[in-house]
Amino acid sequence: MSYIFRVSNLGLKGKGWYKYPHGPLKPLVDPDVEKMINNYSKKKGTDRRDIRQEEIQERCIYSLINEGFKLLEEGIARCPSDIDVVWYFVALLLPFMYRG
Repeated sequence: MSYIFRVSNLGLKGKGWYKYPHGPLKPLVDPDVEKMINNYSKKKGTDRRDIRQEEIQERCIYSLINEGFKLLEEGIARCPSDIDVVWYFVALLLPFMYRG
């Protein structure tokens, strides 16, 4: 990802993961970026694979859970219910924040 930024792929502000020829809400895969990623993967010896939507969701949720435990361990959050309150407001507000 840092490589893509180094070559000035900055998303809607320039070139990014996707092209937006029909406006910001209709992204198309940029074949140049896809080729760049495939070449980088080959160079690093990484096998590419399809990732199920469920796996992506699990990774995101598990990351949030781990961060919650870290907040408790470090004393930033006093108790699990403190984290629950934050998650509640995030779940409530995110759909409104990213409607476009």
